[in-house]
Amino acid sequence: MEEAVIQMYKSGMGTRDVVRFIESMFGSHYSPTKVSNITATVLEDIQIWQSWESQLSTLLTFYKYPEVLKKAIYTSNPIERMNKEFRKRLKPMNSLTNMDAAEKVVYLQCIEYNDTYAERVTPGFGMTEVKKKLAEMLDERYPLPLSNQ
Repeated sequence: MEEAVIQMYKSGMGTRDVVRFIESMFGSHYSPTKVSNITATVLEDIQIWQSWESQLSTLLTFYKYPEVLKKAIYTSNPIERMNKEFRKRLKPMNSLTNMDAAEKVVYLQCIEYNDTYAERVTPGFGMTEVKKKLAEMLDERYPLPLSNQ
């Protein structure tokens, strides 16, 4: 049931909406506080997720890459898609009680986004020039040992 509560909250239902849904569907009584406590289980993950500032050098690594790779890597389309999802999820929750509630929704949406798009190939990486440069960089970083012939 806890996973279902988190999924409902992530999809845009407020704590009181979740309570009403559970009561109407299952006849079980959940208080808004209990729903809030269930969704609070992701707070530790949120704190780790928010530590991005301490990992800034890792996040901005792509600036060290050659121009042809930067163009393939840097695009705002996925970012804009994600921002649209945030707005879509947060809009029905116009009565969020505090910033923690909003952060839970944003965090859960990020996790879903990562799961959804983890296997997709970013446009631009299929270009011959990009593939060639990536192969060169891989060879430089991980050279194959010379065989004894």
